[in-house]
Amino acid sequence: MTSWLQGTSREGDPQDHVHNQLARITRTFRDGKWRALDTMSVRAVLGALQAIAATAVESELTREFGVAWIPRADGRGNEIKGISQAQMDAYWPSIRPGPGTTCSSSSPSSCLQKPGR
Repeated sequence: MTSWLQGTSREGDPQDHVHNQLARITRTFRDGKWRALDTMSVRAVLGALQAIAATAVESELTREFGVAWIPRADGRGNEIKGISQAQMDAYWPSIRPGPGTTCSSSSPSSCLQKPGR
């Protein structure tokens, strides 16, 4: 597995995040042959792999900078304690509602612009 730091979002906004990649092939110890990775098995444990990667990043940020963490309101991970919503909105302008966007307080994700590829 390899990991690398990405510093921007797809929209070009500052957004530090980590990409992780698993090798698709491996060489066996027993016979020395190259074999493909069973991707269905990886998909079955993808949530656990994501949690391990997130915990590693959070631990390093805590060790290096002393930050504390709180659960995100949407339940999808953690965020740095002490960062206000206003600060997040200023830092990530691409997730602000666009013209004509209707937002629902019961569904904050309805306010997000969907990233393209």
